[in-house]
Amino acid sequence: MGRLRRYRGFASEALDRYELHADHVHLLQHDENVTYRVAAGGQRYLLRIHRDGRRSPAQIGSELRWLEALRADAGLTVPEPVEDSAGHLLGEASSEGVGHRSFVLFRWLPGRFRRTWPALEPLERAGALLARLHLHGQTFGRSPDFSRPHWSLETLCDGDVEGCSWDDIDPAYRSVHLEARARVIEGGRELAGLASESLIHGDYHHHNFLFRGSQVGAIDFDECGFGDPTYDLATTLLWFRLFGRGTEARHYFLRGYTSVRPLPSTFEAGLDLYTVARMLYMVLWRAGRPGHPFYDWWMKTLPRSAARMQRWLEGRDPFDLGG
Repeated sequence: MGRLRRYRGFASEALDRYELHADHVHLLQHDENVTYRVAAGGQRYLLRIHRDGRRSPAQIGSELRWLEALRADAGLTVPEPVEDSAGHLLGEASSEGVGHRSFVLFRWLPGRFRRTWPALEPLERAGALLARLHLHGQTFGRSPDFSRPHWSLETLCDGDVEGCSWDDIDPAYRSVHLEARARVIEGGRELAGLASESLIHGDYHHHNFLFRGSQVGAIDFDECGFGDPTYDLATTLLWFRLFGRGTEARHYFLRGYTSVRPLPSTFEAGLDLYTVARMLYMVLWRAGRPGHPFYDWWMKTLPRSAARMQRWLEGRDPFDLGG
């Protein structure tokens, strides 16, 4: 609780830069970043306080440039960053107990997440949105001062997680994950001639797209970077598999995507590789956050993850575990 109080103080200092008189500041998430929902003057905002050392100011600034371009050039419903009273989109501040952090204020993006899917047709709109995002990402971000991470199969398999390595994984489950890692990287060499790199979302799953009437929007571009669009598709389809109705959801989502642009050239050959790479990435991501409230529960999922890796290595369906 003391740590959260210190973040609340940092949030108040950050909001002062915008000359906002907040009526209500509500903690949304204390995870990769710390986020608050802010109500001020009849408007709603989202304040994002970045994890220390995760993204450089240049990388965050590049993310904000892409968001602005996606809104202006492609007309997509994505977060809109707000300038502070000095005209800056990206702020930096220091406070006792929190340290030096970057922060951004966004206008609140209205809509709701769908955690269950009684009707699957809305997924077509989510697929079409991702396709439009990929089309824009093919040409944007090529200037020398634009800086975002590069998501390859190798960087995913090694987690892009500072301070964590496969040596930190319980030895009882490490070897099968490392064997899967080696198989993925070997397979990636065969994809090298097919892949076309563009800007991608990097974390496009059903908690990061939301619906409002007939409209769909995408949020949380903190993982956006350069990579194979198949990775975005694999991330979305993985969540459908993990939480049920995978085949039906896949059909509607891909139908929406292909209504805008063809599937990537690597889709057929690379989907399984990127799916397993995503699962390996999440294992390391979780292992690299021992202070997280869900850390103990995450570590209890290692046996199930190892079982999935073993089934995949044997050429069997990694999701058909039963129970």
